[in-house]
Amino acid sequence: MRLYGVATPDVRRIERGLYGLVRKEWRYAEAIAFYRLLMRDRHIESKSIGWMLLARYHRQYPESLPVDVKGWLAGNPCDNWAVTNQLSTQIVSVVRERFPKLAETVETWSRSRNLWLRRVSAVSFVNHAGKAGTWNIRIASRRFYSPIPTT
Repeated sequence: MRLYGVATPDVRRIERGLYGLVRKEWRYAEAIAFYRLLMRDRHIESKSIGWMLLARYHRQYPESLPVDVKGWLAGNPCDNWAVTNQLSTQIVSVVRERFPKLAETVETWSRSRNLWLRRVSAVSFVNHAGKAGTWNIRIASRRFYSPIPTT
């Protein structure tokens, strides 16, 4: 992970300005294409702008988005806590709430050999920890920080 050294409030201003330029022309397809370009950059600010802009299109998230997320994590463009947490809270938890049956899919990631996939599985349920339900209990009880599963 690299840093440009741009402060978080400035990164947010950059994203807001960019969104102001594209919001009338772009839809989810353009936002996800732009995000995929930014994810190749090793700088955390680029990745953050990509997440924030993509999050603006949350009403258009397709049910298949977790398949993309799993691929991103397997490819390691999300290879640090900050980027992974942002993915969890701004993308995965939102799509999981919109499509409740995806909770089980996301929960299965907690048993992955991939640390980042396990992290996304856990953090994406944190936003909803105050809500009733068993998913949060299941995730909390997983051996998230235990050795990598062998099966």
